[in-house]
Amino acid sequence: MSSRSESGTTTICDAGSRPDTLARVDLTGNQVDRGRRRAATREKICRAALECLDDAPFRDLAIDDLARRVGLSRSAFYFYFEDKHELLLAVTQEAASELYDAAEKWWHGDGDPEQMIRETLAVVGSIYERYAGVIRAATEVAAYDVEFNRMWRMLIERFIEATADHLDREVSAGRIAQLDTSRCAEAMVWMVERQLSVYVATGERLARDVLGAIASLWLVCLYEPLAANGDRTG
Repeated sequence: MSSRSESGTTTICDAGSRPDTLARVDLTGNQVDRGRRRAATREKICRAALECLDDAPFRDLAIDDLARRVGLSRSAFYFYFEDKHELLLAVTQEAASELYDAAEKWWHGDGDPEQMIRETLAVVGSIYERYAGVIRAATEVAAYDVEFNRMWRMLIERFIEATADHLDREVSAGRIAQLDTSRCAEAMVWMVERQLSVYVATGERLARDVLGAIASLWLVCLYEPLAANGDRTG
C-alpha cells in the first residue's frame, strides 16, 4: 500500500520494499558478486599453476611467479589459497573429477565391454596427458606430505569403490566369473594409476601405448574365462 509523508512525498510501505529488506537484498547481491570474482580469480591461479607445473617440479613452484602471472601481489595470493599445497590439492581434485566423469561411462554405460573399456581408458589417458604436470606434482608431494598422501589415497579409493561396484554388477549379470571384486578393483585402479604416473605423466610413453596393453589384460582376465566356456551372456 502507499502512504503520504508529512512533506507530501509518496512512500511505498509494503513489506517487500522495507529499507532493511532492500539492504539485505543489496548485501546478498554484493556477496554473490564477490563470490563470483573470487571463484574467477581462483580459477586463474589454478590455470597458472597448470602452466608452471608443465615446466617445473612442484618444489620449484614459486608463489611470486604464480601471483605475477595473474596480476596479484604475493600477499593477495593467500586470500585465495592457504599455501601452494592447498593449490595443488585444488588442481588435483579438478583432474580427479574429470577422470571420474570419464570412468562413469564405463561404470554405468551399456554396450560391448571391450569397446567401453578401450574408449574409457583412451579418455582417461588424454586427461592424464593434459594434467601431466599436476600428476607428477601430486605423486611427488604424496611421497613426503602425510596429509596430502591421505587425500591422494582417498581420491584413489573413490575409484576403487566405484570399480568394485561395477564388477559386482557384471558378476550378477553373468558377464564375468565370480571373483573378489574389491581386491580385483584395487589391482585394476592401481595398475592404471602407477603406469600412467610412471610412464605417461613423465612423458616417457604415450597413454595409448600404456593403456592399450592394460585394456587387453583387463579383457582377458575378466571376460575370457566365461567366453572360453561358452557361458558369457549379453
